[in-house]
Amino acid sequence: MYLATSPSKEDLRPVTRASGTRQGRGSPELLRSASDSDRAGRDPPGRRRAGTGYIVLALTLFLLVGGSALTVIHSDRPLRPNVAPPASASISPAFCSAGHSALARGPAPLSSPVPPVVIATLSVGSNPNSEVYDVADADVYVTNSASGTVSVLSGTSVTATIIVGSEPVSATYDGASDDVYVTNFGSDNVSVIHGTAVVGTVPVGSEPDAAAYDGGNGYVYVADYNASNVTILSGTSVVTTVPVGTEPDAAAYDPENGLVYVANYWDDYVSVLNNTSVQGSVPTDSEPSDVVYDSGNGFVYVVNYDDDDVTVINGTVRLTTVNAGSGPDFATYDSTNGDVYVTNFDDGTVTVLNGTSDAATITVGSGPDSAVFDSATGFIFVTDSAAGNVSVLDGSSSVVDTTVVANITVGMDPEYAAYDGSDGDIYVANNASANVSVLGLPGVAQYAVNFTESGLPAGTTWSLTLNGTPLSSTSASIVTTEPNGSYAFTINTKASYTSSPSSGTITVDGAGKNQAIVFTPIPATYAVSFVQSGLPSGTTWSVTFNGSTSSSGTDSITFTGIPNGTFSYTVGALTGFNATPSQGTIKVAGHPVSTSIVFSKPPSSPTTTSSSPSTTGWYGVIGAIVAALVVLLLLFIVLWRRKEHSVTFTQSGLPAGMGWAVTLDGTTRSSSSSEVRFPKRNGSYAYRIDPVAGYVASPASGSVEIRGTDQSVAVKFAPPAS
Repeated sequence: MYLATSPSKEDLRPVTRASGTRQGRGSPELLRSASDSDRAGRDPPGRRRAGTGYIVLALTLFLLVGGSALTVIHSDRPLRPNVAPPASASISPAFCSAGHSALARGPAPLSSPVPPVVIATLSVGSNPNSEVYDVADADVYVTNSASGTVSVLSGTSVTATIIVGSEPVSATYDGASDDVYVTNFGSDNVSVIHGTAVVGTVPVGSEPDAAAYDGGNGYVYVADYNASNVTILSGTSVVTTVPVGTEPDAAAYDPENGLVYVANYWDDYVSVLNNTSVQGSVPTDSEPSDVVYDSGNGFVYVVNYDDDDVTVINGTVRLTTVNAGSGPDFATYDSTNGDVYVTNFDDGTVTVLNGTSDAATITVGSGPDSAVFDSATGFIFVTDSAAGNVSVLDGSSSVVDTTVVANITVGMDPEYAAYDGSDGDIYVANNASANVSVLGLPGVAQYAVNFTESGLPAGTTWSLTLNGTPLSSTSASIVTTEPNGSYAFTINTKASYTSSPSSGTITVDGAGKNQAIVFTPIPATYAVSFVQSGLPSGTTWSVTFNGSTSSSGTDSITFTGIPNGTFSYTVGALTGFNATPSQGTIKVAGHPVSTSIVFSKPPSSPTTTSSSPSTTGWYGVIGAIVAALVVLLLLFIVLWRRKEHSVTFTQSGLPAGMGWAVTLDGTTRSSSSSEVRFPKRNGSYAYRIDPVAGYVASPASGSVEIRGTDQSVAVKFAPPAS
């Protein structure tokens, strides 16, 4: 069970119905605060969350009836004053989609239906506590209160996991817009879901607990438990807020008179809303905790947990009170026989009401927490939360059958059940085991196929395709079921990650299958550049870096896609030039790296002669030397004016491997070593040291003059003065 600790009246979460959405109940052992003098000797119910779809029953009834005439049974049943029972009636799709229930009651189901079995167990979020069926999409939405998510179920697969607000506690279906409204008790807002996307988040009052859809005006009425009011929504907008009693905890819509009934748990009365105003108040007995509408007689039944009875209301008039078992906390309407089934949590029974009479009491499992009616078979499915099973009752006959047709073992603490009108399956939310049991007719065995990912940040959406069916999740697991066979799967591409395996085949052979998917981040990469100086324009040179060689006829060679690490390099030998440095290592640490390579010609070797000129030849030699000296002098003067010299900037103070840059005469060069060199002819040139984050350069700028010799500039980096 999902238990509260040190409970008080303020802390306890009431049971909720919302035009087919309702919440479950906490443990009876922790249900009372001794300080509640006006409730002395009795315990108020605890809280958990669940949600079912009453309007869904009407819609699915239409699908089953197919517009045929409806026969009224139980002719001795009290009928609503001044409302004659219809001799025949048909139900239109427009009537159902507007939120109305089926008129009177439907035809009896097929004879001798077979009780269902568990055909699949689907993992969902933590503490699944309510469900609602989406008629248009044939999907079931499950609120996971401890995970802050909603699981979308289709058949026996979890097709999506949607992140909503904090502690989602109930879900309500809007048949006109095909939207699902999820009340987030912990974040005081409502998430509006269309398909598998949140299309709006609407702030409401404190601790929104239940919601009811009004098919007449299209509004959704949200009971704000801690604010004692009802927030009325239209789409994703707030229409108005209406004050009601203290701790409103359940709501239901009466499509015949267009009224919404809100049970005020603390004040012991029901507020009756007409459109956007309170039309009246009807007193109940102690702690009204659930509300259900009976479309056969038009009555509204209010379950009073503390007084062990049910208040029957017609319009705004209290008709009578009918005894129930101990701790009644939930009610559902059987449109086949026209009875109302009330689960009595404390004594493990179900009370069957016919009009204003107590028709029968049926013993079921321990802690019956909710019930749902299957219009196709006439079965009533009762979730026995303390027993971990579902009791199946036969509600197909006008004579109450007190026999439990079947007991179906499900997960731990089954809190809620929803009926899928498209395939007749029943979905049971098992609060303590974080899964949903799918009940269906016996047939081909289905086995769980569980994909579990690792490596992605928590909450990241990932997806795959299994046998042509797309599946996605924001949790670590994607679970579906398949019969025996082989099924191909493909993991959809995730930006910045690789998956292993990225595809494959799963073979189901009589048991569940698990497939681990490992996502690995693709490491960041950077560029490493080598910039040369000293070579004539167009000269081809090369560098071998980390085993890969690249050549160029320009001033730079760049290697891309380099991860963090330390790598060696060698500058290719070039005839007539020496490279400085000719080899070394480069460290890549989260940013691009640039290294300067300076080419220079090697010095000439002196030459000697093997013989001396004769005396008579000295004059010729001397003349030749003088002439050569004159030529050399002229050549020296010319070359001196045009010769390129090296300007070397040497830094100190930066961490090893950190990049820095210098701009000289409009040309910028960078390096992660201690030197940056420029080739320049004679002249005067301005320079600037480019800023380095977290350091100040000295000097930061200046000028250098070349007069026939190489020049050097020392640059010192230091952290800025505080």
